[in-house]
Amino acid sequence: MLSTLLALSLVAAAPLVDAVKSGDKTAALALIDRRVDVNAPEADGTTALHWAVHQNDLDLAERLIRAGAKVNAKNDYGATPMSEAAITGNAVELLVVPGPRDDWFVDPDALVHADWVVSERSDRLGMRLVGRPLQYRYPDRQLPSEGATRGAIQVPPNGLPVILGPDHPVTGGYPVAGVMIDEDIDKLAQLRPGQQVRLHWTRPRSSAVLGARTA
Repeated sequence: MLSTLLALSLVAAAPLVDAVKSGDKTAALALIDRRVDVNAPEADGTTALHWAVHQNDLDLAERLIRAGAKVNAKNDYGATPMSEAAITGNAVELLVVPGPRDDWFVDPDALVHADWVVSERSDRLGMRLVGRPLQYRYPDRQLPSEGATRGAIQVPPNGLPVILGPDHPVTGGYPVAGVMIDEDIDKLAQLRPGQQVRLHWTRPRSSAVLGARTA
């Protein structure tokens, strides 16, 4: 009897997981808007974000992350939400030149230490990545609009990177953490929602910053 009551209480404590797991996106979004605990897990530690990524609903995954869902939360099987992604083939490796605004982030190297997944909201304006959000070092400061280039990795306030595509705006007001090398830009057209992406600096970031400060 006690075990049954415990199981029922766990289910009741994670209505968002139930909604996402059952595919009821309308109910899930309503619960997010009501600010329920987005990290409340099932009995085995599986969260709503685990299920959203597993079902390849990356739009919902982005909403969960913006609401505070933890991308590094492990369930009892040791799986994190990003490891649930429906990946086609191996992760795509892309090289990135640090900066010019990498100093606007608390931990710029988080960009190359995370496993990212291509969002279904990607288009010719930019490829959106889902993963552990980057944090602004200066959240109250506003960056003046600067010229934008294809392959630049802008990071809006939600912390999720956007790699600018061929139809990108001429200018942008978000800090650019890095810029992809020309040789890798064409790979973007081959990526599909749900694919995993890993970014790598072309050189140690500290050297790039030191060079900029002493120039």
